[in-house]
Amino acid sequence: MSHYKRILSFLRVLRSDPKAQPPKLGFFMSAKKFELSVFTTLVSLVAVLGPFSYGVLALYEIGRLGYFNAPVDFLQLGSFGFADVILKAYPSVIPMAAVVALSVRFLWLKGVHRAYAVLHIVGLFALLLINLVNGAGWKTFWICVAAVSILFLLIKNPPALPETGNESQEGSRQVETRDQKFWRIARWCPALAFIVFILGWMVSAYGAKNAELETYYWCTKDEVVLGFYGDKVLTSKLQNGDVGHTFSIRDVKTLTEISYQKIGPLKVIPLWKPALGR
Repeated sequence: MSHYKRILSFLRVLRSDPKAQPPKLGFFMSAKKFELSVFTTLVSLVAVLGPFSYGVLALYEIGRLGYFNAPVDFLQLGSFGFADVILKAYPSVIPMAAVVALSVRFLWLKGVHRAYAVLHIVGLFALLLINLVNGAGWKTFWICVAAVSILFLLIKNPPALPETGNESQEGSRQVETRDQKFWRIARWCPALAFIVFILGWMVSAYGAKNAELETYYWCTKDEVVLGFYGDKVLTSKLQNGDVGHTFSIRDVKTLTEISYQKIGPLKVIPLWKPALGR
């Protein structure tokens, strides 16, 4: 009986004292926590990336249909397909990810390094706008801006960042109140809103540019399909090979004798033309 009492006493100590746990148990628990955190991060990323992707695709379609002077008030996020997100939304966002990264880098740099960060942003932004803007004048302007920024960065190197010591400065810093923290964050809101506005405009410009250069369209006898949205399609009548001002929303099953043809790039009939004098 005393033998069993010693065993029960040892098990009681083993259960109550964390230091008495086997080493493998602690490693197993930390690995589980790591897997759980990674899984939670991936789920959160997918949950956020989904609505973001469809929002970007909506901006893309607004720009693309705006090129044809077509209506956009019928657009719904649920009418976009998964293939559209992959083929349209992501290609327009990926080039701008570098602009966002450089903008975030600008926030934590100081002094002359912040000026160099502005040059990085302006140069990359100009390179993107060269392919998005219309007109030879604007293209020449942004080519000059990009060339000046790149040449300056190639000729003039930024000074080295100051080395920070290992000493802790937490004690010398003054405790920040909630009001001070609020205003410190609020002062960056206009800049962040401006960046979001510029990126949204660039996505719409990317859609308009693709509409200007697109060559293959689904066509019926006298109409061209400008977009598929779920079981609906947006069509427009062709007038001498140009997109007119008559648009229709039809069911896909009502389309007859539809074919995939190379009829672009399509020109758009202006909404207003000056009257010819007599």
